[in-house]
Amino acid sequence: MSYTIYPDVLFVTNLVMDFLLLRLVKKLCRGKAGVFASLGGAAFGAFGYCLLILLPVSFPVNTILAYVAINTIMVRFGCGLRTPGRLCGGIAGLYIARFLMGGMMEVLKRFLGLDRMSEVLLAGTVCYLVYAAVLPRYREWRKKSRIRCRVRLQMEGQITEVNAFFDTGNSLYDPIAQKPVSIIQKGTLEKLCDA
Repeated sequence: MSYTIYPDVLFVTNLVMDFLLLRLVKKLCRGKAGVFASLGGAAFGAFGYCLLILLPVSFPVNTILAYVAINTIMVRFGCGLRTPGRLCGGIAGLYIARFLMGGMMEVLKRFLGLDRMSEVLLAGTVCYLVYAAVLPRYREWRKKSRIRCRVRLQMEGQITEVNAFFDTGNSLYDPIAQKPVSIIQKGTLEKLCDA
């Protein structure tokens, strides 16, 4: 079995997919890179992958270059992540985004019968838009779930259960429990006192 590789098609496909992935990772890791920085990182990644496919390199060197060097440079400049911890998180995010986008594209290709390059790029763009729309909603849900809790208030024999929010914006802490101070609304307190 033989394959014909067209370097221009390979480059453009990798450029578009790498750009979309870098923009997702930038959102995920809250990077500082702009659109042109992500485009530059994607161009570097696409060019690097084309070189690795077209030039004969041994398997271990190819693996190290593809999975470590190229991805690190792409994430560093394409997402604007500078510290080692954030860079490692960005690389992990890149692998996770590739996995999710690749799976979603396989589903689209299987059920819609996409086979031409333009259709595959369109499917990649649709996947990016879906993930970019879902990510902020997920963050909002996570943020709300961390600051909400159910509490039982007891005052002079009366017990009332209410939803509460931790007030962490002003950094007030209980010195004994070393936990954020919880503040209840005036209406809840009046309801408890009137009952």
